[in-house]
Amino acid sequence: MCMEDVRIGRKSTAGETIKSVSQTSSMLVGQSPKRIALLISAPNTGYITISFNGPVVSGSGIIINALGPPLSLNIHDHGAIIKKEIYVIHSATTTNVGVWETSLEDE
Repeated sequence: MCMEDVRIGRKSTAGETIKSVSQTSSMLVGQSPKRIALLISAPNTGYITISFNGPVVSGSGIIINALGPPLSLNIHDHGAIIKKEIYVIHSATTTNVGVWETSLEDE
């Protein structure tokens, strides 16, 4: 799957998942060779740290602060990294994080 698939308008599908995130590193999304876009919501409290290398340590990766804007990743701007596994950890307690994923459909 590549930018050419997106450019020619190949059909895609989207889905939403709500993930419970705690102070223990966990996988937010698994590897997906068909993923073309991903949106990760901000937590309601504290902050989450995400990383493409697990396990992630709080504060050592991409930080998304409480009630801030979501993190938006797409294949056009971010390339193949969007297809990798993403790990997450929360700074305190447990919170829910929304994940919206768009993937190309099978031909």
